[in-house]
Amino acid sequence: MAKRYTVKHTITLGTPSDPNDLAWNEWIDLPVLLSQRLQKNIRQGRVINIHGIQAHLSAPNSGNLDLGGAISGKVRWAPATKNSAKAWRHLFGVWRKQKAQIVNGIGPQVRYDDFEVAYNISDISPRTSTLLTTGLLDTTPESVTIYGNSSDGTNVSLSDTFSSGQQLASPSRFPLSNNIVKESKYTLEFPAARTHPISASWSTIDAQSGHDSGAQIQSEYSMVRDGASLCGRLITYGQLLPENVIDSIQDELILELYITCSIGAPLVKASSKPRYRRPKRKTASKKKKTYRRK
Repeated sequence: MAKRYTVKHTITLGTPSDPNDLAWNEWIDLPVLLSQRLQKNIRQGRVINIHGIQAHLSAPNSGNLDLGGAISGKVRWAPATKNSAKAWRHLFGVWRKQKAQIVNGIGPQVRYDDFEVAYNISDISPRTSTLLTTGLLDTTPESVTIYGNSSDGTNVSLSDTFSSGQQLASPSRFPLSNNIVKESKYTLEFPAARTHPISASWSTIDAQSGHDSGAQIQSEYSMVRDGASLCGRLITYGQLLPENVIDSIQDELILELYITCSIGAPLVKASSKPRYRRPKRKTASKKKKTYRRK
């Protein structure tokens, strides 16, 4: 069993002026957090297995807490499947060949420049790898994302590339009526994102006497099943209650997400070349003695 590690992502929350607005909408890079946890380079090109998530709310040391709040949010990631891994390997191969055309672009002496993808177009950062999708003469490179439509000069996504190159096969039909025999059980070649809910609370009741009452704090560990994520790139978002009202001071809370995960198999296939095996030494066989009858 792979060793499990717990990493933390911290978010500062403030009550939105519009109750329909999200209180937070951020991205999490588990390989970066694992690299900081283990003090070694953990590459994105692996399956990161998510085992559990815990959301915890706390108040800043200098903050004013009148009502507190409760959060209801979600964490999403791209599942690691046969098709998503195949799409990643396809664009990784293109990126590797293009990087090989640049001096010090790739090689054992080049450190930290791994093939790193963003979750979607809003997640693009300086760490996101780029491709020249129309060849080496392309003057506007595209950032690589997992989801979203590809756009010239902006991004090229794994889902769009895979779905465009390998479209879903049509269902079978009867020869005379041309009616469909039976519809397919699935409609997407590239897997949809997996979603896991999170919740926590830190709330009080502001009594007329001026003292808080009915204080309640909840933070539960939530187990995740089927948590194999592609590249360990996550997005988290959610809302904070109560809404911002006139007769109370806007509270600030700290949301801490504790994610327990393990490092899984690499997305790059191992070489299929047979390993060299040293030939076994031949041992001299002992001759059996034969005896004649007298």
